[in-house]
Amino acid sequence: MIRKDWNNWLQISSTLAVLAGVVLVIAQLRQNAELIELQILKQESESYIQNFAEILPENFTQVWLKAIDDPQSLSRDEIFAVDIYLYARSVARWRAMYDLAERGLLEDSEWRQRVAEDAPSALAYPFGRAWWEGIKEWGATLRGEHIEAPLPDELVDAIDRALAQEPLNGTAEWIDELEKQANIDRAGTSPSEPSVGIAKDSESTEN
Repeated sequence: MIRKDWNNWLQISSTLAVLAGVVLVIAQLRQNAELIELQILKQESESYIQNFAEILPENFTQVWLKAIDDPQSLSRDEIFAVDIYLYARSVARWRAMYDLAERGLLEDSEWRQRVAEDAPSALAYPFGRAWWEGIKEWGATLRGEHIEAPLPDELVDAIDRALAQEPLNGTAEWIDELEKQANIDRAGTSPSEPSVGIAKDSESTEN
């Protein structure tokens, strides 16, 4: 009788071990599938950004500065280039980080911090703000046609909040500050301190 009970327990234990092994295999397969999906998503995002970046003209820095300082003078080709840059280099990156956070691979605070840091320099000027409003209208149109919007509401709200905290042309002010700092670094002095040459000139004038 005891031997029979032991055999029953052994059979039950063996069955449980097999079931546990099956569960582990299924979990491993599911994890592998998720990793493959994430890898595909990452490659697709990088390829999307890279393909658009290759379209940008060689002098794009000048085009972007024109969009900030004098958007009325932009040609159609230049407007197209700025549109590519803003979506591929900014919005598409934020969306990719948001998607990773949704899958549990990033903290929610990480994509929010990236938006808070990058949106002011990327969009806080009249042309950038108008472009962003156009993107939101496009999303609203897609929703009206029962098509998934390109950007989730949570991401849109985060971008709006980041821009609301900036001056109308905050990007231009940021660039001016960078230029001022670059001039200070080249001169090796602060604006409040006269250079050695100026000090000597004033001394000789007094004499």
